[in-house]
Amino acid sequence: INSKAELGKVVQGRTEIIGNKTEGAMIMFLRELGGEYKALRDAANVGRSYPFSSAKKRMSTLVKTENDIGKLYTKGASEIIVDICTSYIGEDMVVRPMDEAKKQEMLAQITAMASQGLRTIAIAYRDITDVEEAMKAEEAPEEELTCIGIVGIKDPLRKEVPGAVQTCQKAGIKVRM
Repeated sequence: INSKAELGKVVQGRTEIIGNKTEGAMIMFLRELGGEYKALRDAANVGRSYPFSSAKKRMSTLVKTENDIGKLYTKGASEIIVDICTSYIGEDMVVRPMDEAKKQEMLAQITAMASQGLRTIAIAYRDITDVEEAMKAEEAPEEELTCIGIVGIKDPLRKEVPGAVQTCQKAGIKVRM
């Protein structure tokens, strides 16, 4: 729902991603879990989308449910999303309060994934009791979120990167990625 990416045709064994590659990777993960993103999008009554902000490092979508109730789905830089979460969904699918120990555990998981070269994205939500009022607000009500999970995405190097790294190294610059 919180994505504009699409999956295209399969070319040489790889599914083509149309749009944002990160969002495409998350859609492919959903498909591996047995979900169908098109059906979810078609069923959702999207009230408002808040586009990705490089300053906030996140984006959100407000979905209307029933009786002017809704859900705000947010995804973005994992350490930022985790920091604004006040609860999380446990392995038993029960929502639990986010204490400092759990927050530190999640940040350690983020660090571990990043040390393996993965880009991490956190996914969270919150219930909205007055959708119409929330839609009028300038900013998405991205506080008191519930963390759904953290995903690690492997980013393949762009074709121009090896040459750029070599140029930097020849110039005496140490490259860290």
